[in-house]
Amino acid sequence: LNGAQTETVFQTSRRGAMKIQLLTLICAACGLSLPEIPSLPDLVGTVESSVHGNFTEQTIEEPQAFLPTIAKIRSMTDQERAERLHWFLSVFLLVFLCVVISGTVIMVVGAELKALGSYQSLGHTAPLSKGAQVKLVILSFGGTVLLSFAACLWSLQTGRLSKTLGLD
Repeated sequence: LNGAQTETVFQTSRRGAMKIQLLTLICAACGLSLPEIPSLPDLVGTVESSVHGNFTEQTIEEPQAFLPTIAKIRSMTDQERAERLHWFLSVFLLVFLCVVISGTVIMVVGAELKALGSYQSLGHTAPLSKGAQVKLVILSFGGTVLLSFAACLWSLQTGRLSKTLGLD
């Protein structure tokens, strides 16, 4: 690629990245503008009832207290605790599914664009050196451990950490 072609490729990739950022911003704004979180499908309850031969879909409401203290959790009934667990597991699984589907769509659309010829690659890119790969892994792992440690300290400081209930 000559200089003009390289500049065109960078402009095209920059525009594509800006479109993705704009779409992400619009989706986040839509999600934050909801007056309340709608009922979610109770995936755990649906699987449990399906195992017993009852194939009905169940929904679950958002917990009343999003980040309760240990005392509030201990005062909850077993039913409230179970609903709370089911809601958070359902949210986790739905986010996982959205990420997997989004990644799959990106990979399929990218392959289709490449096959049509409207996709311009950046040319031959060099792989990262072994040292750079190790540094990236250490940075990612260190960041994850640091954030987890910060969450534990915050929970300990605000009275939301217990030996029986974990991080609340």
